[in-house]
Amino acid sequence: MRELIKECASMHEVVDILEEGYDAPRKRKEGTIERWMDKGTKTYNAVIAKDYDDIEREPCWRLIHFGRFTK
Repeated sequence: MRELIKECASMHEVVDILEEGYDAPRKRKEGTIERWMDKGTKTYNAVIAKDYDDIEREPCWRLIHFGRFTK
């Protein structure tokens, strides 16, 4: 959440990156997805990983990184 707040972003923007963005050129370990999206001169990235919710007792995806960098 700190990274989202720092970038003044919301989970809606994370969903947009995951749905409309493109795969990052670097490889992540199995069960982890990194997607990038270009907006103007900046590239935004979101990294999610498979996890398990003990309370709901079901598999889920967890946001592990959100960031922005210059092309």
